[in-house]
Amino acid sequence: MEKLSNREPLPIFIDTNVLLHAPEWKVRFLSELDRIVGQSYVVYLHEMVFDELLAAHQEGGALGQRAKLALELSNQFQGYEDPREYAGTDVALMASAKREGGAVLTFDKLLKKRCKNIGVPVITIKGTRQLMVDGFLE
Repeated sequence: MEKLSNREPLPIFIDTNVLLHAPEWKVRFLSELDRIVGQSYVVYLHEMVFDELLAAHQEGGALGQRAKLALELSNQFQGYEDPREYAGTDVALMASAKREGGAVLTFDKLLKKRCKNIGVPVITIKGTRQLMVDGFLE
């Protein structure tokens, strides 16, 4: 049996909505990831998610303020540059997670369903302030 310490870190691709809503919903998702993942992991910020955050910040208002906080928080994550063309951020996250053998961290019900349909594990909110894994993490 392989020891966990010899395994590659699990790639986790974070969705825009997690970054925008986790503070408002008081979800400490990094602590929660430590609690539920059970192995080393790396949280990736896909360049398309970064672009969405920048666009939201530039719009201003309440969403712009949340996006500003999300951009500050995003410095904790590993950037993920991808030269491929995608039909939207959700598709980019699903394809990247599938290709890298990782998971998607999202609060979006539609994205969760789409990930499940293609066999990509999802980490999502459960009740209040807690995360759960839906699918098998390799």
